[in-house]
Amino acid sequence: MAIAREEWLGWSVERQAALMARCAALVRIGQPREYAETFFQVENKLKGRGALANVLVQFKMTALQETYYEAAYEKRRDAWEAVYFVGDKARQSYVSTFALAMDTAQWMCTPGWNKAVFAHRDDAATLLGHYINVFWESVPVHLRPRVKYWRDDYKEIEFGPGMTNRIDFYSAQSNTVPRGGRYQSVHFSEGAFYPERYWLAVSAAVRPMQPIVHVWETTRNGTTYQES
Repeated sequence: MAIAREEWLGWSVERQAALMARCAALVRIGQPREYAETFFQVENKLKGRGALANVLVQFKMTALQETYYEAAYEKRRDAWEAVYFVGDKARQSYVSTFALAMDTAQWMCTPGWNKAVFAHRDDAATLLGHYINVFWESVPVHLRPRVKYWRDDYKEIEFGPGMTNRIDFYSAQSNTVPRGGRYQSVHFSEGAFYPERYWLAVSAAVRPMQPIVHVWETTRNGTTYQES
């Protein structure tokens, strides 16, 4: 069960570290919810315009996101069974936020976890990176891995000598695709808006990477969407 941010921030460093260790252990057996709901914050979009529009609040799953979590994570037989999450999302359902939160928890807690994020436009890729930045900065410095590189299109953290995790960002608009490397997670955002030629290029690049978490989510582009 998640603990309120206001509560654990008042704890000693040692007690915070123990909480982090317990939550991280759950992440590494394929259950990232408690870590995400305890440590992550999100921008308060539900308030719309006004003074509270951009206030950070503790991440908590909505009822819809709970159904996604149950289907994608809780029903797996073990932590290494692949997660395939294909979502035809309604606007304002925050599927992207949910998927990013779950997998950012994996990235921050599991050495050797590399992630690729694909978006339909350059600004969308930047926005997805911003969400990850907010998650990262929600966790106190003494409770998170060390940053090795941190750019808009590439992030790498370090757990120890030779133990690094990275996130690569790609955009259909700029026609950027992986040039090698293996990913434990691949996230396609707004996949219905990728040109066919981009899907062909990405499919050729991603297929041999054998992701453990595979997210494909999109709003509709007309009346149908394409899966590749």
